[in-house]
Amino acid sequence: MLTSASIIYRESDVSEEEKTELGVTDYILYAGEISRNGYDQICGVHNGELPETGNQKAVLILSTLGGDPDAAFRICRSLHHHYPGGLTVFIPGLCKSAGTLIAIGASQIWMCDRGELGPLDVQLAKPDELFGRSSGLDLPQAIENLQTQAIRTFRESLLDIRMGGKLSTSMAAKISTELTTGLFQPIFGQIDPTKVGETQRAMLIGYDYGERLNNKFKNLKAGALQKLTTGYPSHSFVIDRKEARDLFKDVDRPPAWLQNAVDGGSKAIENATLSMDNPLVLKLDDIEPNSEEDTKDEKPKQGADDDKSAGSSGDKESSGSEKRSSSGGKAGSRKTKGNKDVD
Repeated sequence: MLTSASIIYRESDVSEEEKTELGVTDYILYAGEISRNGYDQICGVHNGELPETGNQKAVLILSTLGGDPDAAFRICRSLHHHYPGGLTVFIPGLCKSAGTLIAIGASQIWMCDRGELGPLDVQLAKPDELFGRSSGLDLPQAIENLQTQAIRTFRESLLDIRMGGKLSTSMAAKISTELTTGLFQPIFGQIDPTKVGETQRAMLIGYDYGERLNNKFKNLKAGALQKLTTGYPSHSFVIDRKEARDLFKDVDRPPAWLQNAVDGGSKAIENATLSMDNPLVLKLDDIEPNSEEDTKDEKPKQGADDDKSAGSSGDKESSGSEKRSSSGGKAGSRKTKGNKDVD
């Protein structure tokens, strides 16, 4: 169920320009698996479960290991619809797979030092495995490598037979063909054409969704989507802020005030990210300065005032004692002088 929460920030961290943005921007936290349940909670921001703000911009604080690409597409489309003025995705930590798909639809990306995106290669369930998954790139890359090895084997054997055996080129080519076929036919025979088709169709999911989501704000650089889907060697490959700047046009550090505010709840966000339960989705309604900050600043002054009061009281008691032991005029004079020293 969607709930709301507050962001408490240090006022000294916020510039005047950022204070203006605070009043016209919604802040939403999503931590956990990208799923239909998470999409339903995102929709709850605008279906009357919480008060509508009417803001045209949003910052999505996103922490996830990935999940359902269909749900990622629906989440990002929903945010596009309700926030046409701009969608910033803030990545405090892990934002993998389907989380990267949502980030593609952002007008701007904020990444912390520990923030990281991941490739978009689809994960396929392994046969006869309950939890095991493999990358959709495994089969296409295996076929590509086999083709490369087959061509190399044919070429090398052709040259060796032609030059070493003093045979004609046609005879050497025939022998090389039979040799290469004998070596690689059993391997290629294990490839299921239907499986190849299924894998290629699955690989198109990330690419096609990414292409549609990028059309809104066009934050991807040319060729970046192809690289995200096929250009990385593993699904867990780390795309840090520096690497992300090679893929996206607008990538920056988050504002200091928001970074510090999120750091305060980092443990809860991390637990929700790694949890197998429903994702944690919060609309951060109340954004206000830390009232304790001023109090902390004033404490030394209060202490000084207390010291002054104590000093003044001590002087009075001392003066009273002196009055009882000697003439009042002289004691009163010393008391006044003592108070001036304290002040």
